[in-house]
Amino acid sequence: MPLYSQLEGTRSSVDTSEGLAGARIVSRILLRALFILLQIGVNNVAR
Repeated sequence: MPLYSQLEGTRSSVDTSEGLAGARIVSRILLRALFILLQIGVNNVAR
């Protein structure tokens, strides 16, 4: 995400480290949601 990294670059180092931790949590949640949606789609196709 180049736009996100540009926004992070304008902040201080402390805000950047907190932002990276938050982004890691958000990306983990998004990955889990994507995985759940993928499983639902596979289950619907398998029926």
